Amino acid sequence: MLYEVTTKAGKTFAVESTLTDAEAQAVLAEKVGASNFEKSLAGKSKLSPNMRNWLHVLAIWTIEPREEATATDSFPTTFAMLEKVREDGRKKFPKVRLAIEGQIVQLALSRKGTVNVTDGRPYRANKYFGAMQPGGAFREGRDLTADVRTLLHALEINAANAVKRYSTGQCCFCNLELDTRESRTVGYGPVCAKNHGLPWGAIDEDLEVLPK
Repeated sequence: MLYEVTTKAGKTFAVESTLTDAEAQAVLAEKVGASNFEKSLAGKSKLSPNMRNWLHVLAIWTIEPREEATATDSFPTTFAMLEKVREDGRKKFPKVRLAIEGQIVQLALSRKGTVNVTDGRPYRANKYFGAMQPGGAFREGRDLTADVRTLLHALEINAANAVKRYSTGQCCFCNLELDTRESRTVGYGPVCAKNHGLPWGAIDEDLEVLPK
């Protein structure tokens, strides 16, 4: 039988279990280092549908441990760029906001020191593409796509070129409107250019200046 659970963070997991409820409870009861939640499930005489789902999911995970997530990519240069902005005291939570094929991709340095890669919407309503660990190792998220991966690699290889190519029309760092040819040429303004150590001042003559 299939048992499915959803975490508070919005992640959904499903497992196939042929165990009876009693057998699943016995697995958790005998588990070394069981959590308080697992212990409570093992001792329940009556189980709600949600509790039964969690009971079987946790029992199967105990019998067949999940493989640990592995870092499939690394983005040390991108991580270092955002970390330096924080270290210099310019911004507490620096961000980069770009777009590819209509999909917003936001990189944000968190309180925990990781760079979360999402679509920029509020927590639980957002798409989660993954997170860069300190040093740049990347752990994939549930919503990662080939397009997002392409953007991240482009940003790592050449941040200035990637920002120009995947610009949203607003400053990729502070989200303000870009109202000069210099800023619209590169995708960010002069202050943000200085903060992130990127070039600024070139002009694409084909771009129009936005009215102030």
